Order: sequence, then C-alpha cells, then structure tokens
Amino acid sequence: ASVIPVYEKLIAIRNEHLENIYDFAAGEERGILITGYISGISVQQYLEYYGVFAEERVKDYMADILEVLGQVHALGIVHRDITAGNIMISDDGIVKLIDFGIAREVKKEQGKDTVVLGTVGYAAPEQFGFQQSNPQTDIYALGKLMNYLLNGSLEHQNNIPLDLKQIILKATQLDYKNRYNSVKEMDLAIQQKLV
Repeated sequence: ASVIPVYEKLIAIRNEHLENIYDFAAGEERGILITGYISGISVQQYLEYYGVFAEERVKDYMADILEVLGQVHALGIVHRDITAGNIMISDDGIVKLIDFGIAREVKKEQGKDTVVLGTVGYAAPEQFGFQQSNPQTDIYALGKLMNYLLNGSLEHQNNIPLDLKQIILKATQLDYKNRYNSVKEMDLAIQQKLV
C-alpha cells in the first residue's frame, strides 16, 4: 500500500525515459497499475546477448536515466531498485526506467527504512536497515549499473577508463554523504569527465 502515493505522483511525469503510467487503482490488498507497453529488451538481456556497451553509449544512457531520475527525486521519490533488469531499451533505441514496485517517498521524520528491499549487488548500505533511503541510494545503484554496463561486472573494474572509474567510485561510497549530492551533479561529472 505504501507505493500508492508514489504512483499517484509518477502519473504526472511525462518523459520518454520513464515508462508511461496511465492509471493506478488500489484495493485493500492489491493494486492495478496500467502502464504503456514497451517493445524492446532490458539492459540485462542486451548484455547477455551482445556483451558490454561502448563507453559513449553508456554516457548517453546514463545522461537519460539521470535526467528522468532528477524529475523523480524532485517529487520526493526514491526508486530503490535501479538494476540492469529495470532499464529497458525500446526498439527505437530509447532507454526507459521501469518498475517502481519498491519505490518510496522520503519521509523527513523517519530514521531508517522499515523493510529491507533492493537487489543484492545494487542495493546501497542504507537499504539494509542502517539509514533511510534517499536520492543517494539511487546514485549508488547507478554507479553499480555503470560499472556493469562497461564491463559486465558489478564489482571488477577491468577495462574501465580511469575517469569513469573515479565517477563510479564516488557514486558507490559506503557513506551516502560522500557520494554525489544529486543526480544532476553526477550527470555533470560524466559529461565533463569531472569527479
């Protein structure tokens, strides 16, 4: 039920890099979500079929995802499950962020998340009950995703250019206060090769 306010806010966003959410109805135990169909494959499937992405393509995809996440974060929502499986590439080559099933609103008064959720490997330390999820939680997952797109691994950094390696390192700091302050800041770092 906690995801209801999230979808109510997301309906307002119209961005080609976000799955279209047309309607959402909630019952006592279940909800119905109506989204636009995306003809394409997930980034995860792409990696399995074709291997890693070229550096320029990774930068383009990251720019698109960071841009739409800026809109999501501005609404006070954290996705909390950014993975290669939750990003689609449509048949016309547009990257789209999907699946806000465990997204949540940031609650000012809450010290930590009440339920531990997220995908192992992508989930930030604060998702394991130490602190509340925040926009930096998504930044951590984006750093892991970037690593994965560039070399097919969430951990190893072989063959990743130094400038991008440093960006990944900053995005995935254990303490969220040491990560980028916003998706906009991370985007600028990637585009300008600044850390």
